Amino acid sequence: MLEGVCLAVADEIRGPICVYSKGLSQRTADRVTMKALIGTISVGTRLEEEEIAILPMQDEGKSVFSYVFPYRDRAARGGARILSLILVADRKYAAFLYRFAPLLYEKTRAVAEEVKEYYQPPLTFREEALRKLDELMEIDVSVVTPLKLKEYLIQSYLSRSEERRRGLLEKTASIARGVLLGGEKVDLVGLDGKGSPMWVMMSGNIITGGPEKLVESYRMVKELRDMYPGIEAFFILDELRYTEQLILPDIELDRTTNIAIGYDSDGRVRLIGMGEDRKLLWTLIPVNPVRGIEEQEELRRRMYRMRMDNPTLEAIFILCEVFKDTVIEIPEEVPEGGVRITLIKRKIGLREKYRKVIGRLKGKRG
Repeated sequence: MLEGVCLAVADEIRGPICVYSKGLSQRTADRVTMKALIGTISVGTRLEEEEIAILPMQDEGKSVFSYVFPYRDRAARGGARILSLILVADRKYAAFLYRFAPLLYEKTRAVAEEVKEYYQPPLTFREEALRKLDELMEIDVSVVTPLKLKEYLIQSYLSRSEERRRGLLEKTASIARGVLLGGEKVDLVGLDGKGSPMWVMMSGNIITGGPEKLVESYRMVKELRDMYPGIEAFFILDELRYTEQLILPDIELDRTTNIAIGYDSDGRVRLIGMGEDRKLLWTLIPVNPVRGIEEQEELRRRMYRMRMDNPTLEAIFILCEVFKDTVIEIPEEVPEGGVRITLIKRKIGLREKYRKVIGRLKGKRG
């Protein structure tokens, strides 16, 4: 899939410079470096944290995954230099860059940490650093094909979020699927280097399933959090599909050509998957723990309005976050279904009686 890789430096005087490239002509490497760095940041900006971007290179017929990171250097202006690892693919593989963005991020970040050790500012890298770049050319995406949608969503969300959430992914050594925790089966578990669970993703109809499902999901989280105090976060994923298929393949991934990023008022990332002609395919919306039926109904109305405004939308994903320090308030018990049915029957009975009374009165008038 990858055609080449560049190791670049945003020089304080000369601007973006490709110090080393593999698989690319010097002309292509220079043009890609210039556009990638300018597209990811503004030259001269002092980075405090890493940045990632996927950018089209129309004139070159390429698409790039750009990972930009700071290198602390007291001798540099602002106390840091800006470095970048740029992965280059043919334009026809742009969708794959988005699809495998979490994997590319994980690999490039690991290589970047090692490259820093061999950097000799301002423009020199020891040979060991250049050999590390060969590892990026050998990224094997087949190990995650087909990528499960839930895993893709949580990795994409965490990798694009602020430090607390991104830190969970950075400390994740592996992800286990379909795990039993405390007798309950959960979808995904992020494990640290010692194999201990750090975060959990589980399915739960907290919005689409009614009050009973909301109570059920929160009770399960509370029990698991008491049993596994080392778990830092639980993510409850609810999904609304606009399709006639009961079992849906991961078509959102296959047809996603671009992922837009937005932020809510709390600074959380919202993901928007788009297909051809920038049509909206799916969206992931993070929310605080829903506190009751009123909030549940409001979120349902919000999802309905979003669908009405975007007829091409195929799926809405609601991600409820419960961190280690989040206070869980389990909503009050809701009435059993039988009680509601009885009330409905009573209303129907009164309606029938009303009709009979009206009928008799009409008969008397006649």
